[in-house]
Amino acid sequence: GLSMRTMRSSSFGEKKVNVEPTAETPRFIELGTASDAGDLQLQSRIAQGVSKRREQTKVFKLTTTSDKVALKTLIQAAYRQVFERDLNPYVVKNEFTALESKLGNNEINLKEFIECLGCSPLYVKQFYAPYPNTKVIELGTKHFLGRAPLNQAEIRTYNQILASKGIKGFINAMLNTVEYAEAFGEDVVPYRRFPTLPAANFPNTERLYNQLTKQNGEIVVPSFEPATATDRS
Repeated sequence: GLSMRTMRSSSFGEKKVNVEPTAETPRFIELGTASDAGDLQLQSRIAQGVSKRREQTKVFKLTTTSDKVALKTLIQAAYRQVFERDLNPYVVKNEFTALESKLGNNEINLKEFIECLGCSPLYVKQFYAPYPNTKVIELGTKHFLGRAPLNQAEIRTYNQILASKGIKGFINAMLNTVEYAEAFGEDVVPYRRFPTLPAANFPNTERLYNQLTKQNGEIVVPSFEPATATDRS
């Protein structure tokens, strides 16, 4: 009987056996450990972001405010263009519900709606306050004109407007240009008009366009490469 008990699986004999307890991994380490599944989830999210960015190449035009479903789709496209992502419902409820109602009631047109989004505290916090003027201009032309800055003269002009009139004057200046009127009018959501690089002297523009959400610190400021001195010896 003793031998049967000692030979039985998952049992210890009556001899003293030193059993080392298994070390338990702390819960906070388990939660913080990366796995292969996380990489797959990340790639899936990136793919979703790419599809959203491709969707922004479509033209969203406001034809009527009576179709509430189409109006909501157009408003979401405006959020993606200006804020570079879909906004959470609680953000919209707190900050933009009244603005959406004005658009739905024909109290303002789509151009005025876009301008109000750009002048909102959320846009100022995320795309104006953290950056110098050169980067604000790159982001602003991307969001409201659908392109990169054309040249240094345009940057200087918008830089003077930013310095004298602030972010509201800068956005108002872009939305009141002939270019905006011809490209979008008063009823089209701005979109990325140039899939390819429109200005060869801005090497960071394509990287700027390829950001899925907000910008990061990898983009140098200014975006053009400085000239280097030549050795004449």
